[in-house]
Amino acid sequence: MSGEVVSWHTTKGGTGAKRPPSLLEVKRARGGMNVADVVVRIVHSEDVIGHEEVDADRVERLLRRLQSDGVLKNPPLVAAEGSRYVLLDGATRVAALRELGIRDLVVQVIDYDGPGVQLHSWRHVIAGLRGQDLVREVQACPGMAVASSDVQTARTELSRNSILCYLMLRGGDVLTVRGGEGLEAKVALLNRLVRLYRGRAQVYRVMSDDLDALLNEYPDLSAICVFPCYTCAEILSAALNGAKLPMGITRHTISGRVLGLNVDLVMLDSDIPLEQKNVWLQGLIKSRIKGKRVRLYPEPVFRFDE
Repeated sequence: MSGEVVSWHTTKGGTGAKRPPSLLEVKRARGGMNVADVVVRIVHSEDVIGHEEVDADRVERLLRRLQSDGVLKNPPLVAAEGSRYVLLDGATRVAALRELGIRDLVVQVIDYDGPGVQLHSWRHVIAGLRGQDLVREVQACPGMAVASSDVQTARTELSRNSILCYLMLRGGDVLTVRGGEGLEAKVALLNRLVRLYRGRAQVYRVMSDDLDALLNEYPDLSAICVFPCYTCAEILSAALNGAKLPMGITRHTISGRVLGLNVDLVMLDSDIPLEQKNVWLQGLIKSRIKGKRVRLYPEPVFRFDE
């Protein structure tokens, strides 16, 4: 689930064994959440719609790993919208499962309006493509207007949603990019812009536009592309209207994320009715809890196996 270690099983240390925390204690430690608040279910693949594009190379790599492992380790995150589910995180997993022809998906359904959801945006560090070449190509794109700016003005305009994004070049020059009327038109232009460098350059997702710090970490940096932070309503609207954002822009922080569920792909692909699959899934989850194999992590962690 994301974060800090509050163990559900007996731990030892100090003068002796500690008792496992009660559900109430865990709920308090997690800011009001316990395992009973987590919603995981199996749904038909066609009922899940994405909000972002996918990278074919990443899908291919994950596809091979899924074939080797035979399990889906971490359920994708979705928000329920009527009879459909908007995919918030896990687009590569879902695309790989569809490539394999897996008929159903196991997903974690979150309350998109709840306090446990925070929505941020990634920045793209671009390396291996000359910044000035990228700028010329953006300037040549129909519907886009590029203008010089300073970083504070660019940040302000981005927060007001008056620009598509801004570019910060290696030398410190800042350029704003304008274009599009309405969410769907702006999303289409952003996809066009990202396609100018994706596949031609190394792209790294970062959380800051601090040029000096990023140059230390990425010495071959040529430009940084900074995107707006969309609202939950905009993400849902874009997805439901078929307007997919470029991959690697939205970043969801979710309290109580489920990791390591390890659901058998054979079960997901079987012709067992969905209702029976979900009965099986709930039995699996209950057995993990009963076996004290569920851990709650309230602080940030680093994973080196993704």
